[in-house]
Amino acid sequence: MIDIPVLSGEVVNLGRVGENQARRVIFNVTDWNAEYPGATIALLNEPPGANDAYPVPNVTVDGDSVYWTIESADVPAYGCGKCELIATQNDVIVKSEIYGTVTQRALDDTGEAPEPWESWQQVFSGMVQEANEAVAEAQRILEQIDELVYVDGNTVIVNG
Repeated sequence: MIDIPVLSGEVVNLGRVGENQARRVIFNVTDWNAEYPGATIALLNEPPGANDAYPVPNVTVDGDSVYWTIESADVPAYGCGKCELIATQNDVIVKSEIYGTVTQRALDDTGEAPEPWESWQQVFSGMVQEANEAVAEAQRILEQIDELVYVDGNTVIVNG
């Protein structure tokens, strides 16, 4: 995989039409982590010829780096596009500069048409399902604790 570190003011070369998981764009978010520790970071991508940006599902955050593994849906056509990082923490929303992107032509130019909103909905639905399962498990554990433990003032009494 080819790593592409992003510097402020640079145009980001995403590769060629139709490439899939061959390149990874790396954003540095050290300043955001210092100012907004634990913030949720997302990436919006607007490919060449698209009218709207979509949240990229194939983004990971590791320490002070945000990694975007380019998939064929991210590079469906050649030309210039844009991307932007967004960090959220409680009611605070912080946005990066809008980075210019470029996708190069390929001899076959047969990148698959993106269905970013649909794939984002699938990822989000999966995350909601996992969160619901975690909440249900936490409630089950609390019910078990309630059955085993009784608090009388400052005294904890364990049943059984």
